[in-house]
Amino acid sequence: MPTKFKLNTGAEIPAIGFGTWQDADSQEAAVGEAIKAGYRHIDTARVYLTEKAVGKAIAKSGVPRNELFVTTKLWNTKHHPDDVAGALQQSLTDLGLDYVDLFLIHWPVAWKRGEELFPRKGEEYILENIDVVDTYKAMEKLLKTGKTKAIGVSNCSKSEMERLVKEASVIPAVHQLECHPWLQQEAFTAWHRQKGIHVTHYSPFGNQNSFYGDKGGTAKLIEEPLLAEIGGQYGKNAAQTCLAWGVTQGHSVLPKSKTPSRIKSNLESDFKLSAKDMENIRTLNKKIRFNDSSGEFGRDFFDGCEDKANDVMIKLNKGAFGNLEQFTTTQSHPTIKLIMVTTSHGFALVTPASRGIGFAFAQQLLARTNIPFVATARKNCDQVRDQLLSTKGLQPSAEKRLRILKVDVKDESTISSMAETIRQELPDTPLRLALTMPGILHVEKSPSQIDAANALDSFQVNALGPLLLMKHLSQFMPTKSSPAFSVSDDNSEELLKLPSHAVYAMMAARVGSISDNNSGGWYSYRASKASAFQIVKTFDLYLRSRCGERALTVALHPGTVKTDFTKEFWKGREMLEPADSAERLLKVLVEMEPGVKGGRGRCWDWKGEEVVP
Repeated sequence: MPTKFKLNTGAEIPAIGFGTWQDADSQEAAVGEAIKAGYRHIDTARVYLTEKAVGKAIAKSGVPRNELFVTTKLWNTKHHPDDVAGALQQSLTDLGLDYVDLFLIHWPVAWKRGEELFPRKGEEYILENIDVVDTYKAMEKLLKTGKTKAIGVSNCSKSEMERLVKEASVIPAVHQLECHPWLQQEAFTAWHRQKGIHVTHYSPFGNQNSFYGDKGGTAKLIEEPLLAEIGGQYGKNAAQTCLAWGVTQGHSVLPKSKTPSRIKSNLESDFKLSAKDMENIRTLNKKIRFNDSSGEFGRDFFDGCEDKANDVMIKLNKGAFGNLEQFTTTQSHPTIKLIMVTTSHGFALVTPASRGIGFAFAQQLLARTNIPFVATARKNCDQVRDQLLSTKGLQPSAEKRLRILKVDVKDESTISSMAETIRQELPDTPLRLALTMPGILHVEKSPSQIDAANALDSFQVNALGPLLLMKHLSQFMPTKSSPAFSVSDDNSEELLKLPSHAVYAMMAARVGSISDNNSGGWYSYRASKASAFQIVKTFDLYLRSRCGERALTVALHPGTVKTDFTKEFWKGREMLEPADSAERLLKVLVEMEPGVKGGRGRCWDWKGEEVVP
């Protein structure tokens, strides 16, 4: 059965679609051939001038309307809210359909209202001051008419998407964007996945279309030897591998062709690549965009996307991620100075930070430091962000410095996405302070209560989780040649005086020592958490070789903290509150010296005393 993906509307969209951009005179035959071959997802747009041809092909195909998924797009001259409904009706009339399955804003830019597709004054397009959110809200009203089953966007930046999600009543069902192995946009597409927005790739073959000329050089994406090599394992070619790369991620892809053999071949790209093959294709990412109308259309697009050389500087300068209150800028190159200062201060990370001591650590770092801060949660990221920002005594820069990312240590792809986001948004910025503490506890008060599935779950979260975090975060640790971090001259007790070296901490346990339960128990929890001692020891040997005294790692034992993990011990015991434990452990960490005798590679409790395995 052909692969389909479920949209946030509940409808299904076929993984392989058929694009109809260009060659308007050939599209009726091409679409007819595509439907005959088995395509059930057809993509068009008002500006393509192919809607009539698409409609005729659909009518001649004999395929029931409810078996087809048809997309069209709103053009730039119809962004005024009063024009949106009429624009859809014009498209429906040309298509000969009562409804489309998906209606997209083609570009987030408004041109002069009217029927002229490309209104110019001299060499420049005539812009209209129409907010894309207002255009989208007009599209929301169309859902009630039944003339479109879903709405979405195309060619938007992340800041534009975030604003739409925040201000619109209906989350976009789809974002159609350029995506291929030379422009992978891994962090951006991961963000869409978190928000429940389906991603569709246009130009999935990169620069195969002659329209793009020699942009990016004369070489073609589908000539990449690696793609052919990987495809050969599945009996497929490089082009089919490009499409399968998108499908494997859960994305739809829109190849286009007017040649019957290629139309059929593209449809045979509905297969999944192995994790190893996907990882190998990651190495091809050149961050090259071929369809960028910035400047030509009257404004810049894709602000902050990975292909923009200065994307992170722009983000930081606009306050998306960085301490603008603290960092100064120069008049000639304001963003460059900002990057340099951010790099010298590093960033902090807590994972997970959604509850208990992790949440307490996050509160401490937001309130008592001035560096960019990454926190993670397995779910409800927006809720965690709101809760953290409601902490009393936060620095004025807290909201600008905080980034919440979705991470589930049982799903390595979420850890990889987190790392990619950090690479893109904080380039060349080392990790200064990390607190990694994934944990799960299955109650076992006697050996007979040990359950194999629960025990495996414990080891996956408590032992493998820290290993995978270490795998993806180790790349951010400073090296021997890295300059020392700047140390604040502020001696205020309110601010945490971070050391000039990096500290990477793992949590050895949350329930405490055997004395917490003198009758025994917590077998799989203790066994899995005991791994932290050896992981830390081995990782620190690696850091000594690679980083010297620029970085160290330790394990932490917080004592028995009053959290959901420790409810069994609440009665009749003196216990630390999460905030107290976090504050005391941070004091231990920042005072830890990087020398061999300074405590690195070992486990320490909240009193600064070593805990032996």
